Amino acid sequence: MNAVEPRLEANSVANRDEIDLVFGAPDDHPDLASVRSFVESRLGFAREPVCRADLSGGVLYHECLARLRWGSRDALPPLAFLPRLESLGLMRWFDRLVVGRTIDALRADPQAVYGCNVAAASAAVDDAWLAIFRRLEREPSVAARLVVEITETGPLNPVAGRSFVNRFRQAGCRVAIDDFGVGFSALNNLVVGNPDIVKLDKSVLSLIKRNAIGRYQFRRLIAFAHESARHVVVEGVENEIDRQIILDSGVAWAQGIRFTWRSPAAA
Repeated sequence: MNAVEPRLEANSVANRDEIDLVFGAPDDHPDLASVRSFVESRLGFAREPVCRADLSGGVLYHECLARLRWGSRDALPPLAFLPRLESLGLMRWFDRLVVGRTIDALRADPQAVYGCNVAAASAAVDDAWLAIFRRLEREPSVAARLVVEITETGPLNPVAGRSFVNRFRQAGCRVAIDDFGVGFSALNNLVVGNPDIVKLDKSVLSLIKRNAIGRYQFRRLIAFAHESARHVVVEGVENEIDRQIILDSGVAWAQGIRFTWRSPAAA
């Protein structure tokens, strides 16, 4: 261990203690207003491009990956704070905050095309979502550059979920099914009905490396995705071997560290 590592570890512990004070332990009941204020003040994004797998230079859009900043260079990843927000009943509020901040970023950069995640459990029209839909309807040039990614963390309600997705579409946004191939993504794909983009979960790359059955499953997933959506993306592309696999499989778009090094600090 060098001389810097103890200081970094101490800073990490101190910052995590601060976050624990705000969120509380799983059985605590923290002040929700304080939690919301904390998240609003520290929310940032790491933007990861969805790139042409053939390295021709095209970028479909940049996904805005939520982070909570602390210090000047560090950030807390979603797995560290999203379960706490969910346990506090704040996921729908958080998803609205993320979409709102993404819209702000699109307004600030007329050339940008950004995507952001919305959990299936948040996909129900309410007064707060209506305010976001009206905002997008007033600014069609912004809506046209927003991709809403529905995550696989839960099933979309067949009625409320479809109505929710259709409101984004009516405003001019594109809709993506995230993490396709795991969880509830296939069911959510049916509820959405012909999404604009299907993003295959990074775990599907392991199928083709397993055996002949895995390679068959991989090809079937890709075929099904192409039947559903105009654009198909494979996530978690880490190296040149991964890139060549998806290129040979006929997938045009890829996302992962093969195409960019993403700083742990939020932008």
